Amino acid sequence: MPYPRAYLALLVLVPMIILAFWPGYFSRLGETPWTIHVHGVTASVWVLALIVQSWAIHRRQIGLHRTVGRATFVLVPVFIAGGLLVLQSMAQGTFGGTRPFLVMFGPGLGALDLLSVLFFSGFFYAALRHRRNVQLHARYMLATILLLVTPISSRLLNGFVPGLRIQGPEDMHLFTLGVHLGNAMALAVALGLYFGARRHGRPFLLAAVFLVASSICFQWAAAAGPWLVFFRALGEMPTAALLAVGLGLGALVVYLGWRGPPKGVGKPLAGPVPGS
Repeated sequence: MPYPRAYLALLVLVPMIILAFWPGYFSRLGETPWTIHVHGVTASVWVLALIVQSWAIHRRQIGLHRTVGRATFVLVPVFIAGGLLVLQSMAQGTFGGTRPFLVMFGPGLGALDLLSVLFFSGFFYAALRHRRNVQLHARYMLATILLLVTPISSRLLNGFVPGLRIQGPEDMHLFTLGVHLGNAMALAVALGLYFGARRHGRPFLLAAVFLVASSICFQWAAAAGPWLVFFRALGEMPTAALLAVGLGLGALVVYLGWRGPPKGVGKPLAGPVPGS
């Protein structure tokens, strides 16, 4: 089994997530729209699920591993739907003009987040398809965490690092630097994991591609006319319809990944189970 102590590294992320999202989310739970809660709760549960999955499989707790794995079949569609709902909230804030931060950065963040939803969907699908190949399966599951590193690290950089702290409107330009530095940090991790095991490192190489592409989209592609048209349309779409699209996309990812012929060699540990 690869990365027998992965759950310890993931545990370190938990206090970092709380610290990073405390000002904008955890300290304002009562003021936060339900659409944001869908994303916040499912993202948090996803991290916890990977911690349990990693611990369970390396402690031979196959029953627990299987139970949590099956639960992801429900969690993933809701997580993907939550990602699209956050995109809609960004679009509404961007074009509504009520949130100066989103007027400045909304299109770029929206492009980055849409890319994240698409890569997450692809990684989870690939993890299911490669469930008989523990090397790839585990890495695809862990690669999903690299999609979350930038939102965490950029907030910590802009919140606590001298020279990067945003203390007022005059410091807002530092947010762009925080995003790119966060991507660079995650990219270093992704490439380190890839070169540490190149034979099975494709998931981390794809994560590196995502991180480079997300910086490009955030900085430049977000200003493209077609993207702005699509982003505005997303904000105007009925929330129930967008929720249905997200749930449908997530369900399709799960169905295609699980029902398709598994790739890999040998038999999975105690039967095919999702997660790592």
